[in-house]
Amino acid sequence: MRVVDLVKSLRAIGAHTAVNVTTGKDILQEAADRIEALETALSRQCGNMAFALNKATLPDQWYCKFSNELEDDRTMLTEDS
Repeated sequence: MRVVDLVKSLRAIGAHTAVNVTTGKDILQEAADRIEALETALSRQCGNMAFALNKATLPDQWYCKFSNELEDDRTMLTEDS
């Protein structure tokens, strides 16, 4: 499941929860907000890593390692599970 889909699911569950279960709705909303913030932070870090890889001079093994990690992070942000 993509991060975006998880956030939408949490918000939908919260929206359809009975009004008298305000605490549960608040918890779901907070979880969705935190996941969305994590997605934003990870996306920003992917951009930072890509910039660094393009500007830095690294030994081949480090360049490959960081390139693979960047690709894994980007895949995690966009891939369906």
